[in-house]
Amino acid sequence: MANQLIYKDIGVGGETSWGASIACSSVRLHVKTCTLNHLAVKEVVDDTTMTPLGSDRIVRVRNEDTGDITGYHTPRTMHYMWELAMGTRGSSAAAGSSGVLMTYYQSVGGSYVSDSINIDRNSTQETFNGVRVTALEITGSDNKIEFTANCLAKTYSTNGTSMQDLVGETIKVANFADTTITIHNGATYGAQLTTPKVSEWSVKYDNKSEGEYQSGSRDLSRSDPLLPEVTGKFKIFHEGLSFVRLADGCSEAYIRFNIVYPSCAGLVNGVTPYIERIDVPRTEITSNVRNYEAAQKSTEEVEFMGKFDTGLSALIRVTQTLAKADVD
Repeated sequence: MANQLIYKDIGVGGETSWGASIACSSVRLHVKTCTLNHLAVKEVVDDTTMTPLGSDRIVRVRNEDTGDITGYHTPRTMHYMWELAMGTRGSSAAAGSSGVLMTYYQSVGGSYVSDSINIDRNSTQETFNGVRVTALEITGSDNKIEFTANCLAKTYSTNGTSMQDLVGETIKVANFADTTITIHNGATYGAQLTTPKVSEWSVKYDNKSEGEYQSGSRDLSRSDPLLPEVTGKFKIFHEGLSFVRLADGCSEAYIRFNIVYPSCAGLVNGVTPYIERIDVPRTEITSNVRNYEAAQKSTEEVEFMGKFDTGLSALIRVTQTLAKADVD
């Protein structure tokens, strides 16, 4: 028998309601790993109805459908990951002077969108319905930009869709060399701009979603986001006192990540995005770790946390743009 290699994309379909069954074969996403797994949780019944040789009853109590999706940073993949993490469908806009193609807004009121995800294992297919991203982290360190999405799902079935082989994607992956981080003094974009040269960075949006089980079903009955949190870090050569001072007191900064895409085919609304821009408009530097070691370079590891900005009405703002010009 031939080896059953893992080489097919995962299929994604937008659901009309949480857990609605979707064929999810028209959109394919390249990923590194997809560890969504169905676990039928079973527990031993510990009571007097057993023998000294062991328990004689095991009961199935609930289903757990969780896992991670990891991959490289491309326009189409991140389009779906940001939608599932932020909880709303991307809001498209006509290309204007600012060049905004798609904006991803945080959900309010507790209503989160969801997708179905199809996994074709060549000989068997399975589908996870009601998939939501509970936390999304973007990382870069001298190589390709990558993401990790922590997921939960409502239901699981083996009624997946068989997908065609070798459906290619003519897209180049965003890389570390084409990414810039700008830090603005105070909670205003453009104020005393600093562009640190970083050797690694990450930013994470955690919507704090939790699944709940209720009577009548072994599957999740609810999935509720709590207070979201934005955290991140970057590593730089130690230069002066600017970041050290920001760690003290209540000094705020506006941090922007510009992820420039290589030349690629249009993959979002049939148009080629140029930049993905991640804005954290109100941040505080929470930690500075500086080494002092003989014969070693002086470096500084900076950690930050975001706060809600009442002016922008957002904790984080993500856009994909058509033009290289700044979007304020």
